[in-house]
Amino acid sequence: MADLHDMYRAAGVAPAKMERFARIVSSVAVATAADHEVIGAMFAWIKALGAVRISDLRDFIALGLPVPTMLAQSLGVEVREVIDSVARGKVTADQLLDAVEAGLSGTAADGGAR
Repeated sequence: MADLHDMYRAAGVAPAKMERFARIVSSVAVATAADHEVIGAMFAWIKALGAVRISDLRDFIALGLPVPTMLAQSLGVEVREVIDSVARGKVTADQLLDAVEAGLSGTAADGGAR
């Protein structure tokens, strides 16, 4: 697989945001005990598309990461509204990154403790 940073650049991650993007990917890989390259590819694909899809939510849930709940908390809405918004293509990659970063903040995956 291509170098992760090359993949992130190809997906449209700005150089100034590369470190944060890589840190979030790494935190998710640790939290889910999933392969770092797989998680990186998932996030890169979402970034390239610009929006989260229903299948992305399913993929994260299958890994044990409650992304719908994280998004609901971050956006201040109910999970059902998150799912409806995702289905309409209204949840951006940046909103996902913010929600996951907040959801994992202070956990062992983030290097901290809750």
